[in-house]
Amino acid sequence: MTAARRLADDPPMKADLPPTTIDLAREAPFRLGLGEVRPATREVVWRDQREAVEPRVMQVLVALHRADGAVVSRDDLIRDCWNGRIVGDDAINRCIVQLRRLAERVGGFSVETIPRVGYRLAGGSRRPGRRRLWIIGAGLAAASLAGLVLALGLWVFGPPTPTHSDIKVAVAPIRPVGGEPAVGRFAQSLSDDLAGGLGASVASGPSPAGRGADFVVQGIAETEGSALRANLHLADGRSGAALWSGSFSGAASDQAGLRERAVVAIAAAVKCAAQARDPRAGPIGVEPLQRFLRTCSILENPEATQDVLANLRYVTSRAPGFAPGFARLAVFAAEADREVDPDLAPPLRAEGAAAAARALQLNPHEGTAYQALEMLVEPRSNWAERQRLLSRGLALDPNNAALAARQGLVLVGEGRLKEAAIFQRRAVALDPASANAAAELGDTLAATGSLLQAARVLIRAHRLWPQNGHVTGVLFANTALSGHVREAIAMLGDPSVEATGAEAPEQAVWRQALEALDSGSADKKAKARAALRDAVRTHVVWAPDAVRGLSTLGDVDGAIAVAETFASQHPDYEPTYLFKSGAGAMRRDPRFMQLAQKLGLTTWWRAQNRWPDFCSEPGLPYDCRAEAARLARAIS
Repeated sequence: MTAARRLADDPPMKADLPPTTIDLAREAPFRLGLGEVRPATREVVWRDQREAVEPRVMQVLVALHRADGAVVSRDDLIRDCWNGRIVGDDAINRCIVQLRRLAERVGGFSVETIPRVGYRLAGGSRRPGRRRLWIIGAGLAAASLAGLVLALGLWVFGPPTPTHSDIKVAVAPIRPVGGEPAVGRFAQSLSDDLAGGLGASVASGPSPAGRGADFVVQGIAETEGSALRANLHLADGRSGAALWSGSFSGAASDQAGLRERAVVAIAAAVKCAAQARDPRAGPIGVEPLQRFLRTCSILENPEATQDVLANLRYVTSRAPGFAPGFARLAVFAAEADREVDPDLAPPLRAEGAAAAARALQLNPHEGTAYQALEMLVEPRSNWAERQRLLSRGLALDPNNAALAARQGLVLVGEGRLKEAAIFQRRAVALDPASANAAAELGDTLAATGSLLQAARVLIRAHRLWPQNGHVTGVLFANTALSGHVREAIAMLGDPSVEATGAEAPEQAVWRQALEALDSGSADKKAKARAALRDAVRTHVVWAPDAVRGLSTLGDVDGAIAVAETFASQHPDYEPTYLFKSGAGAMRRDPRFMQLAQKLGLTTWWRAQNRWPDFCSEPGLPYDCRAEAARLARAIS
């Protein structure tokens, strides 16, 4: 973890700079949204109105404007607006709240919170479009879902394309329970963070029932022993019915992390609820919607497949005109087909195909149905048909995060990791509450050599989802494969990290491999290779992981043998492991192309004349095109 965190840290250049307090008298006027900002006179002028702004608030506004759309950290604001003096979070928060209220009056710009990073000015001199804000009732703050997805999607990447811009979400101030001052401060900070994620501000006063909002976020904050707990609820703004609830607890010393996890979770619930209210989705009642949101909250839990299927079957039976329910059912039936006994697979595949057809009958633009159809293609080596379905789905439903993530995964399986990262970045921006999307992006970035970006993505994902085995496993693997072997060994011994989610026998195998790499001993490496091969035979270690491990240990013969056996036994498994970090030595062996041919990859590469990234690596001891042509001639 130490090395990964070190990689994730920003270069210490800014910390070495002296304080540079903004001198308002020397700042030139500038256009912002629908108005003009005049720092020297501390005025903002728009239409026929003129408003004076406090000096500190004006300094913060100038600092954000100077960044030209980039994120400004709290440390930067303290340096530039408070001359580097120590100030509390309340001072900065007060300025940000005032600027957001100013933005509401002027129009055309907003101040966005990037959780645990800082703030950015959005909108500039452009006219306000789909990201405009709504203020709904006393004591409520509201914003379009587009603003929600935009603000939270920027936690790593650029802004996504807004969706469901007509959906209105209201945030009521979080209510502290008990008289402890710490709980009150936590509740206020959580309210601000939730509003920041929505791109709005939280007004004071009692919360009415969400006048004019489609959905209302409510909640309480309380103590739980020495820890803090937040209980959040998403209610229907029309009926007041509770749709979703979540409870979040953590140490009082990690309030920021606790608040961030809560914001990301409520973002996921709101996004799922907004999909249900899309006019093209079809009708759904309150109870089926509750079950649909329950499904959204457990989608990425590998132990919850049967629960997901049961909920979606209930939703489709009670809401037969609701397209997203059928589309999700199709995906999970297709996914579950690979986890059951062979005799049970055909009925699940048939259920998935029927559900996808029904979803497209209800809404021809339902991209998730195309994801399901792609997952049902047989044989899996029919790359042309799989790409046709994914491309069709993305053309009809370009803001579908799951479909973008799926395209990214398939492109990794084709060896086109640089293209895959584009789709995976978009998936994370569109759905910042997806742990799996973040983990896959981090894995791909590491494989392309972007280790700094990968570390930032994975560290942040691990902070948000500390119990997610996929995130932690990818972080562990890339810590080890990027050369930080001792840090990876330390992760195995840290119970708070639970590095791979593996049982003790598997952890022992990986510890032996890592210690052999660290020592450089040929004898220890040989023993580690033998142990890893034996662990594959006894099903202690998952074969795709062993392929990367054996290749890293220099056992190319073993890596290719394990990969060939696995590919023949599991033809439906995406061959992403062949192109990720650690498998480089195997790819440099010409026999790798024979394996790629068995998977249908060489035929696909030749047909479209688009080759995997590794084929252009300097020093590759063979020519991919020539080798693929030779193999094609050999079987013709």
